[in-house]
Amino acid sequence: MVAEETIDQFWLEGPSNITSRQQMNFLQKLIDGKLLASNEATGELTELMELEEYSEYALDGTTGWSVRGRQDIGWFIGWYQT
Repeated sequence: MVAEETIDQFWLEGPSNITSRQQMNFLQKLIDGKLLASNEATGELTELMELEEYSEYALDGTTGWSVRGRQDIGWFIGWYQT
């Protein structure tokens, strides 16, 4: 498969496979402001990932779900700030 054929599943299969460790490294760079992207782009990304915000904390992240054969795989990756 080429990347264009797996663009909506790039984190699961195909040549653009990404591991959970790579996802965590990406988020760490996002949080630390070390991505090779504009501040505007990273700000928009973190806004999209905002799940809950209270006076005491904020929770940001994303979830995913996949079915491989008969196995359901679900995940959450994110962070919280106090």
